[in-house]
Amino acid sequence: MVESPQIAPALEQSVGLRRELTFQAMRVFSGWGYRELQIPLLDYFDSVKAGLDADAVERTLRFVDRRGDVMMLRTDITPVITKILTYQLDSGRVKVPVRVSYANKIVRLDRGNERSIRESYQLGTELIGVPGLTGEIEVFLVALELLDRLGIRDYQFNVADHGIAQHLLTQSGAPSRIRDIVHDAIVARDPYGVRSILTDLGIRQQYVDAVATLADLEGGLHQLQTLQEILPDDKKLRGRLENIRTLFATLSALGYKRRIRIDMAELGGAGYYDGIAFNIVSETIGRSLGRGGRYSNLFENFGRKQVGIGFALSAEAMAEKLRPKAFEAAGGTPRVDEIAIDGGDMVEGFREALALRAHNRPARIVPEEK
Repeated sequence: MVESPQIAPALEQSVGLRRELTFQAMRVFSGWGYRELQIPLLDYFDSVKAGLDADAVERTLRFVDRRGDVMMLRTDITPVITKILTYQLDSGRVKVPVRVSYANKIVRLDRGNERSIRESYQLGTELIGVPGLTGEIEVFLVALELLDRLGIRDYQFNVADHGIAQHLLTQSGAPSRIRDIVHDAIVARDPYGVRSILTDLGIRQQYVDAVATLADLEGGLHQLQTLQEILPDDKKLRGRLENIRTLFATLSALGYKRRIRIDMAELGGAGYYDGIAFNIVSETIGRSLGRGGRYSNLFENFGRKQVGIGFALSAEAMAEKLRPKAFEAAGGTPRVDEIAIDGGDMVEGFREALALRAHNRPARIVPEEK
């Protein structure tokens, strides 16, 4: 007997709070010129899979429809947007730069043995056709404004550059089959593990040192300086390091210095990230609020050369962060006036309910007991 995956509903104890989050997010997004795009929940798997990494494919819920086509529930919004915009750009319906926003649900299979189905609600943006730091700083500022407007105080952007890790591993000569293992060791902040793996492969010491520096537990600007000292003649590395310094300096000058932390081991997130990326974390709830990053090759999977950068925030994580504040601001559980309806004279009871609602006070109708 084949066991079906168990459906685990998203933790949305307050639909009203999620609705308010969505409203506030869309106001911020539209203020920066992002237009909302409605993304289909259901799509043809073959039309999207080129944009999915191995993990996303593994976690995609698929089924065969009556015509024999393999369908999927969206597991990642960015590849679907990329597919849609590729068609629109090719047909001339839109021109770069393109700014789109979304508030959509995604469905993923858990990585565990139970293979539960996880639903979550994401709020995000994609900026297409703006290369370099101009696009990256814009996306940072959009996300920063939204978090501030929502009143979230305890958050930090951990910033890395996926392109640096990819470049160093390629230059080191490490076999492709080993790079994922090294990548996982970097993400685990395990410099000793990185050194052990690369040393056993006979990798040149300077690259062993450079890759191990990425896994430094402390993070910080000193990582950039250390990398440049280890490989002073690597022009590509030097350019990417300078981009991160400029990003940090610009956001600091705009008043966000305490919100930005350089952490070159922050290489999680989507497999298509290949440039500057970030993870927004909150120590209070001990989880990520959202992620974002630059992608330069994703469009090529759909037959077009174009660059993009975007981010997505988890509505559930933000609601978890905001729920105590929202509860406190409301004065705890709101008082609800119960209005008894007399079957013999219903007008008076309902008139009282309307008077309460006219002043935006809660009212609950209680039918007459028989």
